[in-house]
Amino acid sequence: MKKSKILLIALYCDGMWQIHEEIGICYIASYLRKHGYEVILKSCEHGAIDYDDIVRIAPDVIGMPIYDANKLGVYEACAVLRRILPESTICAGGAVPTCYEKDVLKECREIDIVVKGEGEVTFLELIAQLDSGGALECVQGIVFRQGNDIITNVNRPLIHDMNALPPPSRDILEQMNIKVAQISTSRGCTAHCSFCASKLYWTKWRGRGVDQIIDEINYIVARYRIRAFNFIDGSFEDPGNDFNRILGIANGILDRGLVIAYYVHMRAEFFNKAPSDLIEKLKKSGLVTVCIGIESGDADDLRLYNKNASLDEIDRAISVLKKHDINIDPGFINFNPYTTVDRLKKNIAFLEKHGFASNPDYIIKSSRIYRGTALYKKVAMDGLMRDTEVCECSFIFADDKIKLLYEYVFLHLKGGHPSDVSVFRAICHGSSFNSVGICCMKRLFQQFLHSEAYEIAVDYEKGCRHISAQVNTNIALWFKEMLNLAETGWDKSMADKISFDHLPKTYLKDAATSFQYQKERLKKQLFKLEMENDLKELLQYMIL
Repeated sequence: MKKSKILLIALYCDGMWQIHEEIGICYIASYLRKHGYEVILKSCEHGAIDYDDIVRIAPDVIGMPIYDANKLGVYEACAVLRRILPESTICAGGAVPTCYEKDVLKECREIDIVVKGEGEVTFLELIAQLDSGGALECVQGIVFRQGNDIITNVNRPLIHDMNALPPPSRDILEQMNIKVAQISTSRGCTAHCSFCASKLYWTKWRGRGVDQIIDEINYIVARYRIRAFNFIDGSFEDPGNDFNRILGIANGILDRGLVIAYYVHMRAEFFNKAPSDLIEKLKKSGLVTVCIGIESGDADDLRLYNKNASLDEIDRAISVLKKHDINIDPGFINFNPYTTVDRLKKNIAFLEKHGFASNPDYIIKSSRIYRGTALYKKVAMDGLMRDTEVCECSFIFADDKIKLLYEYVFLHLKGGHPSDVSVFRAICHGSSFNSVGICCMKRLFQQFLHSEAYEIAVDYEKGCRHISAQVNTNIALWFKEMLNLAETGWDKSMADKISFDHLPKTYLKDAATSFQYQKERLKKQLFKLEMENDLKELLQYMIL
């Protein structure tokens, strides 16, 4: 029996902050290859797809993950693929198809099949049925077309033993010359945040063995000379009943002599119970940045999101991380359907206090409400979901004055013109995202005894922090004035005056230019130095 040739494509579109490995299809590729299938992994940016090459490959099955940021781009690509490869089966997976399977098939007629949730076993069984001409109704975890009907099969049980999966293929890492590898040490999360789609995707937490994780890191360092890692787990400290697992990972990294820097997601409450020596051990092993799902500076919002940590615990977590000189990358949701002026006042006070208001993305961030989540059910019951969800806000604000405020703030900070968006992105990168890169570089410069490079990186960090402090103050002052206006009665002409007085577009452009100047200065200084090529490449990828 002929075996299908499979093409898996990671498509990167405008709005995605950074090109990274698409770890989901990388796992599927390795799983299919383990079972004897020919799999081609491709990654490309929207607008630069080599369709002639795809025709040359002549795949029998094409698979593409869909996320909010690349959804429309994938739809456009599927329309072209259907025209040039009319006999190929086109499949979609990922977060959006898992939550909106029928919507995806209705919105994009060129997609034949949706794979929901965990894809390895489902995709393997699907390909086997396509090869044999068997009925698709027996394949758990898919939704497919049958004539004019859409058939939804039962969900597939989760893979119980994560160690049974082969490590993900790393084709995309090489193709895109990516210098930060993604590592999945577990799937799922033990928390129950009301907005999170993780529970729809992986219904329970499952972890990989420590030895297997360390073997994978060791292989990537040796094979690709990569020193920076993003641990993509829902929350790195899970399962949370003790700290043995993360301690084992830290010890494994140190015992193997692996010189790396890594980024993790963790919950705030962890830092209120973890002993100081454990945090120091994590830092010693290479932990440089923690993304904490803070989400809000208001207690009512925290209850709405079903967050476990209190505001006091969040403040203590931030203090602990700063004490240990570990960079903080906060998750934050400023707007939701139930947002009030009072809640926003508490949010901006929190952001300003901790210096996070310098990132305009945190100011305009609104909750993405996935169908099936607890938050979706509440918002839908209250009649606050939009009919269409292809928009910046998938919901309706309960308070009309918040809607006017949000629209104005969004346009002023991000705008719709490419030049406005580039300024917005430059400030976001300079104030926050560059901190992730520079703390990674500082760690590696220290470990490789590049003292001169380390001092240059520290100087760059100081320069960015000085600019960020000013931006933090200015954005916070402006937003507070916007809130006062919304509270007393919205007036666009007054909003324009407040913006002109406190946060004019010229100031935002100047801030973006200042961050860019710091980057150019860093590049000139560092690239004069003798250092290992992989460090220079990492610097180019993460900072410049």
